[in-house]
Amino acid sequence: MKLNAKLQLKTVPPATVSSLPGQIRAQYLTWLRCFPGEGATMDIMVIGGFVTALVLMLVVAHGMFYLAAVYLFAAVRALHKRFAGVQRHFRNGCLCPGKVVSVEPYLVAVYTDMRCGKDSWPVVKIVKQPLQRSRGPRKQIGDRVPTVALYHGKYQKLHWNDFSPIAVCCVTDDPREVATAIERIGSDTDDGWRKLDRFLEQAPTPFEPGLHWMPVPEKPKNPFTAALADCPNRDAAALFVSGVVPCPK
Repeated sequence: MKLNAKLQLKTVPPATVSSLPGQIRAQYLTWLRCFPGEGATMDIMVIGGFVTALVLMLVVAHGMFYLAAVYLFAAVRALHKRFAGVQRHFRNGCLCPGKVVSVEPYLVAVYTDMRCGKDSWPVVKIVKQPLQRSRGPRKQIGDRVPTVALYHGKYQKLHWNDFSPIAVCCVTDDPREVATAIERIGSDTDDGWRKLDRFLEQAPTPFEPGLHWMPVPEKPKNPFTAALADCPNRDAAALFVSGVVPCPK
């Protein structure tokens, strides 16, 4: 998957539910301004150009009117469907903490846990984001940037393969939406901001776009499991672990 700021509007399996859904109301004009390369601008140009052509056809060839109307309807429908995908991304995707790590170009480090089961699979992904096109004060290195992400892969596995985070400020000009997202990440039991800072220290530098899997501390061994290896009898192993009797040989 190409690691850039382009919107990757894939969806997670319908059975999965985000632990911290974005609940962000994406604004069409903001998305269009920040992601002109997504094709939305081209759709507008097609519609605008076709309206002009439609007027000419009405004057020159009235019989082409119905064909032109069908084409125009299809173009508008395609544009609406494209933005509907953006809205689903920010409404149902997972809210993830991000931090600016470069301003030329703008790079954002985003933390998430890719787990599909009980075991943790922390990652930090460095992504390009068009923060220069967002409203408000110019973003500086270290600024917090909440993002919303979709995950890619098979849910039946131990973890997802990848995820696509997009900055909230690139789809809404409402500072209250951004502030609320920052607060929700901080109040979540997972404490995403603290984990982002901790794992970002382990990410390779200089920062470049890419997905970085973080090392997971080895879990302490269960003393009963270790004792069971020496004591085939489970009851004897339990007594041995509790210190009641020595393990019989």
